Amino acid sequence: MLQAHGHGSAAPASSDEAGFSLLEVLVALTIVSLLAGAVALSLGNQPSAQKKEADRLVLRMTAATQDSLIEGQLVGFAPEFDSAGYQFFTYGVGEWQVATTRPALERHRLTPGVTLYNEHLARPRLGAGRRAPEAQPEVFFDPTGVNMPFAYRLEGEGDPVWVIRNEEGRLQVAMTPASVQERRR
Repeated sequence: MLQAHGHGSAAPASSDEAGFSLLEVLVALTIVSLLAGAVALSLGNQPSAQKKEADRLVLRMTAATQDSLIEGQLVGFAPEFDSAGYQFFTYGVGEWQVATTRPALERHRLTPGVTLYNEHLARPRLGAGRRAPEAQPEVFFDPTGVNMPFAYRLEGEGDPVWVIRNEEGRLQVAMTPASVQERRR
């Protein structure tokens, strides 16, 4: 902005009236960029409900493995018949009993919308008037450390997630069917 001085000449306005400096604009842009990046990272890394449930299941199966080894007792696992939950069992007095001695082994209902399936076992559909059968373990955690491989698929919104136990007994979450196929070889 130019100001007129006495004899018709013009002089530049003082720097106090000039607006924002380049440094101030750059600082503001840097702050806005950092905030936008933080928001994008926090929104983009939210694991799906089935991934959270798969992580929880691996932790609970690890506890079942440890219980089996420490107590010298066979522990079983099975999804509930509606595939919306699961439970652990212990073998005692000649029969399977629902595990209730440890919170990690108690019955668990999955997040609504998430279902759990054994990749190798087909479950019959219930017709009208039929009751779900008594739950029996599908897989076992053996105190001798000999454990058979398995693969469970968790489905929900988005891509499915697998919980697998390989030939060495290692439990893990797999994000692709290819890693399940590799486990089967």
